[in-house]
This record gives sequence, C-alpha cells and structure tokens, in this order.
Amino acid sequence: MATLGQSLTIPQAGWRRFSFDASAIGYIGSWTKDSSTKANYEFTDNKSMMSTVVGDMLTFSFTGTKLLIKAYANTDTSGFSMKIDGQSIGDIKTNYSVIRTAVVYESTSLSPGLHTVIITVLDKALFTGSILTRLFLDCIDVDAEGDLMAYVTPVGSTIPVPDIGWRRYDVPCPMVSLTGTWTQLSGANNYNNTYMASNTQGDSYSFSFKGTRVRLIAYSSSAATVTTNSAQVIIDGKDVGILSFRTAETVYQALLYEKQGLADTNHTIQIINKVSGSYLILDAIDVDIDGRLTHRDEVFVVKDLTVGKRIRCNYIAAPNAVGSFSRLGVETAVFLPSESTSTPSGDFYWIMVEDQNGQKRLIADRNLQAYISWDALNAAGIASSSGLPISILNNTSYMESNNLPVGFTTAASSIYSTSYDAWTTFSKGPENDGSGWNSSYSTSTGWLSYEFPEPRRIIGYSLMPRYRAASPDVNHISQMAKSWTFEGLNGNQWVVLDTKQGHIWTQGQKKSFTFENINSYTKYRINITDNGSPTYGIAIGRMELLEADYTNWAFTTRLITGGTSSADKENEWDRYIVGSTLNGAITAGDNSVWNAFNGGNGFYTWTSTTSVSSTTRNRRGGGTLIMHNEQSTSYSDINCNFRPVLLIDSSITPINLYLFEDGSDIKSYANGAWEIVGSAPVTKDMYETSGMTDLSLLTDDSLKSLTSNTPVLHYWTNTESPSKQLKVSYIPPAKLVLATGDIYYRYTAGIDSFTLTAEQFGGGIVKVIASADGGSSWKTYENNTWQLIDVTNLPEVRNRGMLPTDFNKVPSERWADLILTEEGIAGRVRFGYYLEIEGANDKASTDTLVSRVNMLGKWVAAAHGVAYDYEYPSDSTLRVLLYADGTYKINY
Repeated sequence: MATLGQSLTIPQAGWRRFSFDASAIGYIGSWTKDSSTKANYEFTDNKSMMSTVVGDMLTFSFTGTKLLIKAYANTDTSGFSMKIDGQSIGDIKTNYSVIRTAVVYESTSLSPGLHTVIITVLDKALFTGSILTRLFLDCIDVDAEGDLMAYVTPVGSTIPVPDIGWRRYDVPCPMVSLTGTWTQLSGANNYNNTYMASNTQGDSYSFSFKGTRVRLIAYSSSAATVTTNSAQVIIDGKDVGILSFRTAETVYQALLYEKQGLADTNHTIQIINKVSGSYLILDAIDVDIDGRLTHRDEVFVVKDLTVGKRIRCNYIAAPNAVGSFSRLGVETAVFLPSESTSTPSGDFYWIMVEDQNGQKRLIADRNLQAYISWDALNAAGIASSSGLPISILNNTSYMESNNLPVGFTTAASSIYSTSYDAWTTFSKGPENDGSGWNSSYSTSTGWLSYEFPEPRRIIGYSLMPRYRAASPDVNHISQMAKSWTFEGLNGNQWVVLDTKQGHIWTQGQKKSFTFENINSYTKYRINITDNGSPTYGIAIGRMELLEADYTNWAFTTRLITGGTSSADKENEWDRYIVGSTLNGAITAGDNSVWNAFNGGNGFYTWTSTTSVSSTTRNRRGGGTLIMHNEQSTSYSDINCNFRPVLLIDSSITPINLYLFEDGSDIKSYANGAWEIVGSAPVTKDMYETSGMTDLSLLTDDSLKSLTSNTPVLHYWTNTESPSKQLKVSYIPPAKLVLATGDIYYRYTAGIDSFTLTAEQFGGGIVKVIASADGGSSWKTYENNTWQLIDVTNLPEVRNRGMLPTDFNKVPSERWADLILTEEGIAGRVRFGYYLEIEGANDKASTDTLVSRVNMLGKWVAAAHGVAYDYEYPSDSTLRVLLYADGTYKINY
C-alpha cells in the first residue's frame, strides 16, 4: 500500500494507471491541460490538468475496489474535496512541500463494481501552509482488472450542476406548460432557489425538447404528504411508466428520471400527478448540451409561423433607447424577466396573432424594456402607426477553434497566452466560464479582428466582458474596452464604421451596437483606444459580428394599440391579449402567456393611443389585464414598459429557375430543343440569362436525348426556404436482382415447396431463377427439368425465367434434383429476380419467400418429471402427461 506524499512513479503491483487527460474524465469550469518536461516533477507522460478556480469540478467512473490519486504536491497548490458514490470523502490536501507529484489519496477497500467520483477544487485557506489556490492533477490508479469510464450519475443522486455533456433549464420558464393549480415556491436547497409544485390529482406539466436524452430534476421525500409516489410519464404520446418522488430521505436537486437513446429530433414529455394530496415537483430540466428546450407551439423559421405559433428572438438595449433584435428562431440567452429592466439583454417570444393578407402580425410575450419614455419610443419611430422598419440581426462569427470553421480566421494585436487566444472571444462555449481574449499585460490599446472567407455586410456587433460566474473577477471589468472604433478593411485601408467613448460595464453584461453600412468587407476589427486600466491588459469575453438575417422578409416594429378608454375594444390589446385564444393555442387572457400584469402597480405597457391629450398616452396592464392608465409621454419608471408588435411581409416575388448539367455542358430546354448555355459548373449568370421556369415542358424524349446517363438538375430560388421536393414520373429500366448469399438446408431431408409472394400489376413482370452452386451458374425450370440460363442476357431471363405462379408449383422431387447432394442431403440455394414495368402506374415487386422442408432428427429419451409424467388410473389404463411440444414415441 502506498503512503501519502510518496512519489510512486509507476503503479503498484495489481494496479493500472490513467492520465488525467483521459477522455473518460469530464471537466466543469476553467481547467487547462498543462505540460512539463522537467523530469524531477515526475508527471505521468509529462501531462497534467490544472485549475486555479475554487468550485471547478471533474467527474469520472471506474470499476474495481481500489482508487489512488496523484497530484503535484508543492506548497503552491491547495487541495480538493471528493465524493465517491455520492458520499463525501472529505477535504484532501495536495501541498506536501515537495517539488514533484505525489500520492494524495488512496483507498483499497471499496466494494466491487462501478463507482462514481466527483472532485471539486478548494481554496488555499482550507489547507495550512498552502500559498496558492491551485490543483495540478497527475494520474489515477485503479485495479489492474478495473477500467476508467465516463461519469454515470445514479438516479436519486443530487446534481447541483448539470453533468458534462448536459445543459440545464431552470423553472419556471416559458417552454414548460403547467396544467392545473401550480405554485412557485422558494427554497435555498433548490436549483436557483425556486421550484414548482402541485398537489392536485390530474395536474401536469409538459414541454418539448430537441435531443437524444432528458433528465428531470426535483427534490424527493419519504413523506406521503410531501411528494407523490405515482406520476405518469408520457413521451411522444406513449405511456412509458410511473415515476416516484419518494425516497428514504429528503434529496434536493435529485435526478429522479432519465431517458436516453431517443432519436435526435423533437420530442414531447408530459408528467401527470396520479395522487391527490401529494406534491408533483419540478426543479429543473437537463437535456443534451447541443439540444434545447422548446415550447410546444414554437417554430424556428418565419415561413412556419401561423396564428398561435411563436418564435424566439433576442433583444439588447441601453437605458431609455430602443435596442436591437437578433437571432430570430435561435436560442441565444436566458429569457428576459417578466418584470423588465432598463438594460435588457435576453430572449423572448414573438407570438403570432393574425395573418392579414399575407402579412404576419406578432406581439412580444412580455414587456422587453422598462424605464423608457413614450417620447423616446416616438423619437425612434416606434410609436407611429406605420412603425419602424428594422433588421433582424444574426451572429455569423462563431469559432470552434483557432482554425475552425475552415476559411474563418481571427487575430489580435497581442495575447497573454494561448489559453486566451483571439478565437476564444468568438467561441460557441459558455459565456460565463471566464474565457475570452486577453492581450499581453501592461497594455490599454490593441485590436481584435475577424476575417470571413467572403465579403459580408456587417451592420452591428455585441461585446461582453470576460465573466466567470463561479468566482467573478473585478479585474475583468477594468480590462474591458472603454473606448474604441469598429472598422472594416477596404484593401489595405481600415474604414471606421462605428465609434464609442467612455463605456461603463458590469459583470456578465452584454451590449449590442448597430450602425449604417451599405458595404461588404471580408475583414473587421475592434480597435481599442482605451480600457481604463493597463495592468492586466485588454480582455473581451465575447464578441459577435451581426448581419441582417432573413433578407427575404421585411420587418417593421411599432407599439401595440390600446384603445382610448375601457369602452373602446377595437384595439390590439383587447382583441389579442385579452380576448383571443389564438385559434385554440392558448386560453384567452392567460397572464402566464402574456406576462401583462402583476396584481399591483407594475408591468404597465405603453400603447400608441390616448384619450386625454397629445402630452399623454394610454398604458395597459399593470394591476389587471384590462386596466387603462394615462401617463405623461416624457415619464419613465418601472411602470413604463416597451412591448412591441412585429409585422412581417415577404420582400420578394418568388422566382424558381432550372438548368441541366449534361456531362460537362450546362443546358436549358426551350422551343422544343436543348441549348448549351455554358460549361460546368453552373453560375448565377447562366440562371439569369437561360434558366428554365417550367419543368412540365420536358418530355420523355427530351430527357432521353441528353447524352449523359446521369444528368444533374440544378435549381435556383430567391425564396427563404425553398421546397426540396421534385415530383418526377420515371420508368426505370428492367433489372435483374441476384442474391449475394445462400439459403442452407444442411439439416433437412428435403424441400417440399417454395412459396413466393409477388405483385404484378398492369405491365409489371416478375421472373425467378435459381442457383445451387453459390451463383456460379443459374437455372430455370422448363419442361419438368432444370435448364441453364444466361444471366448476362436480360431478354433471355425475361423470356425463360419462371413466373411466380410457376415457381410456386415446382414439385418437391424437382427441388431435390436441384438441391440434394450425392449423399441425399439438401445443400444450398439462392434466387434471382427479374423486375420490369412499362408504365408509371405498373408494379413489379416481391415480398416474402417461404420454404417448407422435412427436418432431419433422431429419437432421444425424454426426462421423466421434466418432459413428461405418467400414472395408472386403473389396471387397464396408462395416462401420460406431456410438458413440452414435440413428437413423442411411447415404449411400454
């Protein structure tokens, strides 16, 4: 057995070793892979995993009865806490005052089987003599017969944060529909201190999600009056069983249900409480890291919007100013709170309320922004009846690594280290893990650039300081850009597109900036002229380059109409928010949908109408859904909120153009003849000058006159979501399908018959041939005998092959002629099928093939009491009871 602090450069006898960079280990937080070639450090394979952040975690599972952990053990490290199978092992120090790796934990008495491990970085203050919060993990040793594998979370265990590969949604959230009487409760032991509960039989919650797996997180209890022991789980309309929230002891943030192995598509889940008086609880929902929770009525593209459907959008704004809308149909951030703020940055839903002559009308499901005056909205053009034309912005600058996606590149004036390279600012990873670009220290000026493979017209950008939610660092705010220009590269000249001065930032804050730009550039940069504090250099956590999205649609936003008085119902607020079910998608006036009032003085929404004077405007909501309130247009406070209407019109006339690629030629068909318009590949100019608009003009003869056996149809459209379906009436050539494997009959005494189920309709033809030598030769049954047939000659197969009805009539003795070996035992056979149709409505197909055989066998003695039993009811009667199917012979 090893001792704590021991070097142990190789595993002990009966152990095997794994490096901490093994793929089975999951890391949460700001871990980095570190390398050291110093031999006296004694790192396994010169590699280690390092973290300096309290609360960073790692997880893994292993099999066996033993576990040993090595780490770098100098005083400039601290230690960690560890749980094995959910049980705390305590705090484990790593500072052994040795400048090398050492054993810091060992156990040799675990129960056989699978074990789970969670390690959490601890602060230096917990360990005497430690001078730095740091953990350098070297290797893991387990049983020689054991193995390391990904962390497996047992059902019933606590999951305070989602496991690696999962993402979490807190409740309440707009994607989860609650049916019945639900209450939002608070509890410090619950995720984000809140959870939802209902103790009424029949109450349920439901949601949709995209992905292959899902987890339900809640707290469980042993008390019948606290949690239900019978909740029905329905996935995609199928009852998959009963879920219990009862456990021997109370467990908070417990994994109570997990479903994996689903198809990577959209799924629906409903959980129904089957017991009265016991609570159905929901704390959080976990799905795939690449999946997402969706509302049951959510769509992802404009063309799919109908009344009652909703689409997600992001909104960012500065105080008392209309902000920018981006990422339509995409999950970008958490939802904006129902009680809005002066500096919103988050997601919301547009809900479609009407389709009027092709124009889609949508209303935001919540107030997006508070502390904004009607005058500010009017100055932006939002308050007028015609509204403000806007662009929906889309981030096109994501990076997966420093060279992916291919063709996209980033650069910076300097970097502190490769861990803070330029590309990390454009990463798809979490925005709250402290990652992002950091320039070299002692600099307050510099630049960060992004280059596309082709010119893009960027009309906005967003910025966010580096931010680590687990342990916020005030230095990240002082490092953030304070003054800068945003520029596009024209040849070798940088063109200033936007200028900002003296910006103030807060932790985790994202700001969006837009500007007018009619030109497209390949390369853009932010050029920082001041960050306020040069000590630690410039740092930007996230940056997005935004261009106009959905260019095939025209977007206009304005204020909602609210009527001039309580008697005036001819307005959008009363028509849609108060009085409409949206074709049955919602309950009319459902405040959980519209977030329009809070029962007090709050949530008022500015409208465009007034009943008093030009200096006031009507506000709706607040205390009740139907409430009216006049307020001065210059006023702004928590009760002055912006809830926009969005009007969507198609901006183009649909055009569909077609060209054919025939070998190396691009051709168009017009006036009854093919015209060569150019050489492959097809170009936009070819479409514009010679594109066909009507494929119905093509005839069978015109298609056959193309020289290539595999012509390609090219399609160009100016519509946003073109149809990918092409209906073609096609008559395939006759085909001979030969089986590649044999049917073996080694253990049979002969074949009685074959029965083929086939369909021949109209001019359809099915013919059958057979081979008994592995496909070397093929035969057909003619004139009561088997005759050779040439499979390379399709007309011969068509004329001489067996019709299914004739095939089914071949007698057993003729099958014996074909298949039986010289020893009189059946060998093998395979079949070929000739299929032909003459017209589009003809049918020629085969379905099933059934063989009836005589099996070889022998008599064996049956076991008395197992296969049979017997008795003598009288001197002249023997009664035998048989326990299994089969053929029996009784000897007596």
